[in-house]
Amino acid sequence: HRDASPGVIQFLLENSGSELVNVRDHEGYLPLHLLALGLKGFKAEDVDQRTNVSECLKIYLAAEPKPSTDFLTALQDLPDWLQDVAVVTTHVRNILNEKIVQRFPTFILMCDLIIYLVLVVFFYLSSREEIKARFRKEDENEDAGSSEASGENLIIVLF
Repeated sequence: HRDASPGVIQFLLENSGSELVNVRDHEGYLPLHLLALGLKGFKAEDVDQRTNVSECLKIYLAAEPKPSTDFLTALQDLPDWLQDVAVVTTHVRNILNEKIVQRFPTFILMCDLIIYLVLVVFFYLSSREEIKARFRKEDENEDAGSSEASGENLIIVLF
């Protein structure tokens, strides 16, 4: 959060090599994960502090750390406002593009989308049938049996 932090990170990367971004601490954490841990509970109301943290992240990502699972998990652990900074960097965009063009992950995403769409449609239809059944008049009871059965069938799909 300090003003000198981006300069210190830049100095370390220039003098120690860009492989420094992949070095883990004694507990096995990447520097990005440690950044996420350090920002837990951080109130980024000060624009200067947010800018310093964002600059530190940009410098770190410009060194192109290895796209491991731990790296992507650490990106997800960042606060939302810092994730927005990370995903617009070239290195992270390239990593995400490589992941999304793989067939299996794309297949899973598409199946997930289709399931959500089916759930929304059946929820809409079953809700509409339930509302109709609840406001049906007393004299239309003989038609309610068939309508309720179709409403129940729609709810079965939701489960």
